[in-house]
Amino acid sequence: ASTSYDTGEYSNAAVLYENLYKSPSQALADADISDLSALSNAALSYDNAKNYEKSCELYEKLYELRCHINGINHIDTLRALYNYAYALSEVNQHEKAVEMYIRVYKARLQTMGDDYVKLANPLHNAGFSLLELGRYEEAAEFYAKAYELKVKSIGEKAENTLKSLVRLGESYAKLNDIPKA
Repeated sequence: ASTSYDTGEYSNAAVLYENLYKSPSQALADADISDLSALSNAALSYDNAKNYEKSCELYEKLYELRCHINGINHIDTLRALYNYAYALSEVNQHEKAVEMYIRVYKARLQTMGDDYVKLANPLHNAGFSLLELGRYEEAAEFYAKAYELKVKSIGEKAENTLKSLVRLGESYAKLNDIPKA
């Protein structure tokens, strides 16, 4: 499975990783770390193959398992939720994605403190989904906060920081606030 993944054969890797995962109907109590790794790798492989419907299904299962095994605020659980939100945004389920990104942000704020990059990314992605939903004012607020956090952590000239700034400008342009855009 890893060889297929490493050579860019993501669809094949996804199937192989999914086969490593014991059974989708497996009881939560029977899941172990190898199951979680296989499921996570399968979901990521489907993501890279742009099969977001399937990755959504697997990320949802992974999130449930991570909550059961690791707890709701564990770093791996939050990563699973973040990835699930990303996949949902790719299939235009932006409302649900926004809710998940906000949950990730709030949980990371409590558990990670000042890790600004880990805080900024869910805000940036929530801004994207809000922009797609036509909720430009809210998108601008999220992008502004993401930009502020990224400036603190990686500097104002970093590529990732500039992406939030560009999206912030796009949000203001959608609001016809040209001076801010």
